[in-house]
Amino acid sequence: MGVVFHCLLAANVILLDPVLPPPSQASQASRDELLVGLPAVDRRGLGLVRFLRTLTLSEEECRRVEMNIVSLGSDDFRRRDRAMRELLTENVGAVILLRKAARDDDLERKRRADLCLAVLERRRHPGRTEAALRLLAVRRPPGARSAILAILPYAADDDLLDQALSTLADLGPLDQADTHACEQALGSVSPCTRGGAALLLGFQGQPAQKSRARKLLDDADAETRLLAAYGLAADRADRDALARLVDLLGQPGFIGGKAERLLASLAGDSAPLTTGFTDEARRQAQTAWRSWLATLEQRPSLARLNLVQELSPSCRAQTVARRFLDVIATRRTSELKKLTGVPFLISGLASFRTHEDLERVFLEPGIKQPKQPRRVRVEMPYVFRGEEYLLQAPEEERTFLNEMSPNQFRAVLIETIDEGQRDRGVLLLRVHENQMHVIGFGRMAGNN
Repeated sequence: MGVVFHCLLAANVILLDPVLPPPSQASQASRDELLVGLPAVDRRGLGLVRFLRTLTLSEEECRRVEMNIVSLGSDDFRRRDRAMRELLTENVGAVILLRKAARDDDLERKRRADLCLAVLERRRHPGRTEAALRLLAVRRPPGARSAILAILPYAADDDLLDQALSTLADLGPLDQADTHACEQALGSVSPCTRGGAALLLGFQGQPAQKSRARKLLDDADAETRLLAAYGLAADRADRDALARLVDLLGQPGFIGGKAERLLASLAGDSAPLTTGFTDEARRQAQTAWRSWLATLEQRPSLARLNLVQELSPSCRAQTVARRFLDVIATRRTSELKKLTGVPFLISGLASFRTHEDLERVFLEPGIKQPKQPRRVRVEMPYVFRGEEYLLQAPEEERTFLNEMSPNQFRAVLIETIDEGQRDRGVLLLRVHENQMHVIGFGRMAGNN
């Protein structure tokens, strides 16, 4: 790991810039173009829109897939076999319907649906889709927002859904076509499509459009309520939306986690301290946030959030990584535990099981600090998805990370420039219930 680790370990003898520079959009976009395989001539990004459309099903395709799924349970073997072969030729959008069939009471239909799922899931490349979504925000081709709204129900994981929503908010002001597409989507049967449209109209829409989005704060689906509240609360800290977010803290999994993350971003230093993901911890957090909401009028106006960065998984990972490096450099012991998870790996050195061990490594006085500390420039040009990083991680890190599924961690590329010498490594982050914690230092393949 070289300079990257030794600079951080000897944080008492160097001074990292207190505000690290933002990631290079050009560097991110260049790598995304390679990942997507976008032709150099497609400067407008129309190929990105066409790519997203291959991830969805038309109404006619949906009917065909549904008919074949029904036939998977037929008494006629040839009909079952033909239906299965046809399903295997469908695009990856069929996965969303096959997942329902995999829970079917008919054992033969369930078995064959599971086999089809196993094949189609291998064709899904969420990393490529996430890269395409980021590029859409750079190229901004016509039809981008309609294409994104269409893929929301087909998102392979929660991070992909977040990136899609982030790009929706990053495509500039709403034009007439965007507004029409969003208003149509408010009536969609898909909860996340309704919610995505409400999020965008609540964040960027005119007063009449915000009023229509506000109606979805009372939607029957918790995910729709969450996304509607996100757009309205992020714009002007709408009181009704804040109250809905506090109500959603009691929801399990990513919904409660997302609600708390947005509340914490809006509240800033006034946010109540909450810890843990147990049911009891959730109840305590909800009580604390209700007390905070009751005294909201006594507080300064809440800021308008950058919803693009708040939703983007890559931006969130870089934000956590920057905060972690700043805590190490400034030796703020109280914040280290909030930002890290255990076990914590320092690749090539050791794995630490407790936060107390981490504090001894990073924060206890070591080398005597010189009168003129060096300033080390730190850049974060790229964030790897879990499956992408595993392809190049050293064996020690693969063993450590294999205890998690690939969508449960990210790797932030760190580049340091110290007295003309450039070094690189990664910070490993675990994702749990939409919260990110640093869990290790990694080495890029080929780096020492």
